Amino acid sequence: PTGLMDGRWTVAMVPRALTGTVVEAGTARPISGALVSINDVTSLSDANGRYELRYVEPGTGIAVSSPAHRPSSSLAYTGQATQELVLNPWEVALTVLDGATGEPLPQARITSPRSSTFTDAQGRASLSVLPGTLVTVTAEAYRTATLVYEGQELLDVSLHRMLTVELRDTETGSPVPNALLQVFSGEPELTLLRTDSEGRVELEDASAALTVTVKAPGYRRVSVPVTHTAEMRIDLEPFQVRGVRAPFGLLAVPDRMEALLSLVESSELNAIVLDV
Repeated sequence: PTGLMDGRWTVAMVPRALTGTVVEAGTARPISGALVSINDVTSLSDANGRYELRYVEPGTGIAVSSPAHRPSSSLAYTGQATQELVLNPWEVALTVLDGATGEPLPQARITSPRSSTFTDAQGRASLSVLPGTLVTVTAEAYRTATLVYEGQELLDVSLHRMLTVELRDTETGSPVPNALLQVFSGEPELTLLRTDSEGRVELEDASAALTVTVKAPGYRRVSVPVTHTAEMRIDLEPFQVRGVRAPFGLLAVPDRMEALLSLVESSELNAIVLDV
């Protein structure tokens, strides 16, 4: 009648627990080795991405982290029994551009120790990469760029045109060393370079180069436009001087100089050598 009962009762106390799976955004791929925590209670996700936290109290946040994924904001824990946790991978959206024009560069190759990819027609690509990793960007006819990824979501990379010039003798095909190259870019100052023992020279930034003039002893001078290729081969025609010597003072006698010029034009001669 009183509602009271005498006797011994056994009550099973079930600890409050949270279980779930850690997955990757976009692919829903399970993430193993992710650290899940509520206050000082922690759990590492297994090979299937599953985790379990026991003896946890509601009213706090669920934190999750993985070395291969971006940090995530904590989720509220209100006593739910299960919770799926989603992490975004470390990934960067790159745009590769011409350093001079700003135009996008398609088919540029982007590589890191984890992965590699190529840019599309708009010069864009996505790359999975961890912060602190070296990233290399290459494109035909451009100087290679290297950078350390710092965790950006968006990244623009500018490449500068490079040019390797090779000089060859038209008759023998042998390289022409120590030739002088004048690179014209529309600026008042020229860029002067000399070929090495293999007849080659490299212009590290050819973005603004318009023409190259080549001067080499024993060869005809030649000027060629700069093409949008990584390498240019220029064949030089040997030049043998057949001239007439004239004293320097003869420059003050126009009639005599005109006569010498007429002689050169009407004969096999090709030069007037002034004796100074």
